[in-house]
Amino acid sequence: MPTETPTRCPVCFISKRADFDVPVFRTSDFGEILHVRCDRCGRFNMTRDAADKIERLTKNSLFSSWLRTRSTDNTDLGTIISGDVERILSAIPIYSVPEKQLLLLRHLENKTLYPSQVVRFNEAIDYPINWSSNPEELRFHIENLTQQRFIQASPTGLQMLTAGWEYLESNRQSRATGHQAFVAMSFSLQLFPTWQDAIVPGITNSGYRPFRTDASPDLDRIDVRIMTEIRRSRIMLADVTEQRPGVYFEAGFALGLNIPVFWSVREDDLKNVHFDTRQYNHIVWRDKKELKEELEYRIVALMGKGDYVPTSAA
Repeated sequence: MPTETPTRCPVCFISKRADFDVPVFRTSDFGEILHVRCDRCGRFNMTRDAADKIERLTKNSLFSSWLRTRSTDNTDLGTIISGDVERILSAIPIYSVPEKQLLLLRHLENKTLYPSQVVRFNEAIDYPINWSSNPEELRFHIENLTQQRFIQASPTGLQMLTAGWEYLESNRQSRATGHQAFVAMSFSLQLFPTWQDAIVPGITNSGYRPFRTDASPDLDRIDVRIMTEIRRSRIMLADVTEQRPGVYFEAGFALGLNIPVFWSVREDDLKNVHFDTRQYNHIVWRDKKELKEELEYRIVALMGKGDYVPTSAA
């Protein structure tokens, strides 16, 4: 069967144009799987049914931001099927205006090799980097940060100014009184319901804000972003279900910074927990309800009730 080459991405609808690199969009030899390379969304594979469902959505920019981040991290998502679409969207956080501007500053920080460097980017392509809905929203954030003298815009990109560096440093120093809870866990689609229905409400109900790096738009090496976000976090949850080495690494890094780590594992995977961490008291959960309730209880018991109030989606 011949390879099909549509002219636009099924998520962001970016079309074949001469002023930037075009996406490559092709079917497999079986004519069922779409293999997409998009400058805006990144690389991903999905079924035709999933692509058709996404085209009917009103939250395509959120999906685009999620895909861009995961593609940059080189995370193997497998093939996204129709049933995964709602699960992914339900796990995506809603960022406030100040949070989006902070995320843009962090992106510039991570991309800057020396203080006077101008970081190149294209508003039409790169607006997903801070979860903006479109280039106009990204432009709003840039103008606001420029007015605050945090950054300086030029025809070729953005440059971080001294006030921007100082703001980021003060933000890191405020971790001790912050409400971020870093979540280290497997990013497999099979555990999305656990994240959505147990971990998010369990942590939120205890007064803290759950954070996963796969929801962050910073387009930089994943290890740099992980270390940055762990340093900013008040607590960590390390769910070792599926035994991902990265979860153990992140938990060890947090322990080295004296950040409290809460451990959890699904009951059927308890026997596989690494012997170096078995001395820690794990939340051994059988279902989502059990994990949510036990997580909330332990965080409040150890840390006290936090003051985080989630922002409602507009």
